[in-house]
Amino acid sequence: MQDTDYGYALNPWKTKGTLKNGKYSWNLEKGTYYLEKGSARGRFSFKLTSEDTNALPSTPKLTKVSSTEDGIKVDYTKADNATGYGIYGSSLRRYRSNDPLLDAASMIGHSNFTPDGNYPDVLTQTISKNRLINGETYDIAVRAVNDEEGRSFSPVSANQKFTYYIPLKGSHEKPKTPTLKVSYYNDHGSDEPYINIEWDVNPEADSYEIQYRLKGSSKWATFFSKTRSGDIVDDPTNDFGQDFKKDQVYEVRVRALHSNLISDWSEVKTARVDVTPNR
Repeated sequence: MQDTDYGYALNPWKTKGTLKNGKYSWNLEKGTYYLEKGSARGRFSFKLTSEDTNALPSTPKLTKVSSTEDGIKVDYTKADNATGYGIYGSSLRRYRSNDPLLDAASMIGHSNFTPDGNYPDVLTQTISKNRLINGETYDIAVRAVNDEEGRSFSPVSANQKFTYYIPLKGSHEKPKTPTLKVSYYNDHGSDEPYINIEWDVNPEADSYEIQYRLKGSSKWATFFSKTRSGDIVDDPTNDFGQDFKKDQVYEVRVRALHSNLISDWSEVKTARVDVTPNR
């Protein structure tokens, strides 16, 4: 992974039994990289060399990013020496999911084309709506790949921030304000306590924006959820810098989104921490 938020997970090395003197190489732009091996055991060595190569693709550019019923549609320019392209995406609140899209950005799409130049007139990929949350903002970028000569990668394009809203359908009125219930789950000092958040199901809501804070604070921590009836706050240190401690009181509020139509905030509810967990 280069010293940015962009990385590339290479195809698994296919080995059976013992492998001796296996060799893998990649052509990369000049820069600093961090290598992370998989679960294979053994002795590894790395050698870095510097040489000119014609295999390195040129850098593509994003031309348009848009919301569709299928997800985020990403259009980009052709790149010299490319046999494929990878789309990168990362949420501004990566900790909420284990999905690679929401962690430090890895290549989440890969379109392969024949190297004879028979490319479509418009290059495009779509990030599936199943991996997206309505109302969330993502960093989108693209890079070119050449799979013919030892696997070569272009520099990553300039990124574009984009807020995804499912195209509006059905009612064009802002959704009903959620009715909220909040409680603290005490796991008796173990390491899995959380604030439980419940709201009434709204069939027209595409997502919910949740805010929480320590009572008396002016700072709200925010995240989006597409669950229908509730969510949890399980690790407040990510957004707030303060873990659960006995007798803390948290305030929580929620509002619903239907595409880009947003309800009023719910009534603020509170939850008290019973015991300091053993983290």
